[in-house]
Amino acid sequence: MPGHKRNVPEKIGELLRDPFSFDTTETEETDNLHHAAGILKTAMDHAAEVYRTRKTCFLVNGSTCGIQAAILSCVKPGDHILMASNSHLSAYRAKDLAGAVPVFADPPVLSPYGFAGSINPEDTERILKKDKKIRAVFITSPTYEGILSDVKTIAGQAHKAGIPLIVDEAHGAHLFFLPVEMRKEYGLCSAAECGADIVIQSLHKTLPALTQTALLHVCSDRADVEKIRKYLSVFETSSPSYVLMASIDACVRWMEKDGRSAMKKYAARLEKSRNAFLSGRRFSLWVPGESEKENGSVYAFDPGKLVFGAEGKNDLTGRNMASLFRKAYGIETEMAGPGYVLAMTSVSDTEEGFTKLEKAVRETDLFLCGERISAAAEKILREEERKPASGIRFPKGEVRDYIYCYPPGIPVAVPGEILSSEKKTRITAAALSGCQVMGVERYG
Repeated sequence: MPGHKRNVPEKIGELLRDPFSFDTTETEETDNLHHAAGILKTAMDHAAEVYRTRKTCFLVNGSTCGIQAAILSCVKPGDHILMASNSHLSAYRAKDLAGAVPVFADPPVLSPYGFAGSINPEDTERILKKDKKIRAVFITSPTYEGILSDVKTIAGQAHKAGIPLIVDEAHGAHLFFLPVEMRKEYGLCSAAECGADIVIQSLHKTLPALTQTALLHVCSDRADVEKIRKYLSVFETSSPSYVLMASIDACVRWMEKDGRSAMKKYAARLEKSRNAFLSGRRFSLWVPGESEKENGSVYAFDPGKLVFGAEGKNDLTGRNMASLFRKAYGIETEMAGPGYVLAMTSVSDTEEGFTKLEKAVRETDLFLCGERISAAAEKILREEERKPASGIRFPKGEVRDYIYCYPPGIPVAVPGEILSSEKKTRITAAALSGCQVMGVERYG
């Protein structure tokens, strides 16, 4: 990220070339985001038309403020909220602020790298039937690694219970614009199309828009628009950046006019690279196995999220891989997990970028197979294998604040919890592999 990859389309680049020229404040002509009645209302109405939603709100504090406003608009103190346990920290903070009681649905852990799979609709149905105090459902689809859940089925379950479904689709603003062929092949569907009531998307993650830009879509009358507006005024700055709002509008208009044709080129180039990545013997692209597809552990996945790992090479951590890609090939990956590295692609990626990534993956695979590669890359790889990692000190007694790896910002432990030995082992393994563990003291 950001999805523009510092390679914006010419039309967007021309608009943003001199940001100081329209870095303004609220005037009669420039409208007011919190009481939009002029040009901002027109821009947001247009975004709703493009995404085919009932109402769309511009967000300049990222998806975080949209998630917070959505949750607080749906639950009050004492209410229960059905949450996927792999929800982002912002959702956990929001339910705390609301005084709501979380009821968790746990996604399966996917092998061999340990990230979350799809939420099982059988679990959400069972929980909804058992707990009549639930007033909203919250899930993340797609996840950081690109795993989607069956939003359509889960939305139907929520609606049968008379409650709204909120979807954190921060990583899915691009899904609506992907070619039909790719959507069919990979089972991709945007949450708004699948019946979700409130959908939050980060434009800056997967589309050519500036960092912090996001959208909140209201898709049905199960969402209380006035409450959402109220809480957006709480969580979103009272001085919204017109540069960011212009970036949102420019991105949406470019996607509407030129984005689909650009997406077709991107999809074709992406598929070419994916085929090359799958040929690796020891270092290759993760794809769900047939059993994971059959048992619902992976309902669908975004092919633009590239997860790479080294088979049977436990001492080559995600941090090692990310450092190698950066130092030897000039590629900045998105996230390093304990045993894998995540590369995010977008419509703004270039032919040069894809070619460099293919070379990096190919040469890393050759190295792990015992074959010679460039001396510079081999030197870096051997240095990374030997590099020590820092450790952590655990709090005594109860956990005081959330403990999580960032990215992706999903809590491993919650306030008031007494850490089990199993969780301590997991957290320690993440820290030793080079992940940035928040909420604990680091040493080394």
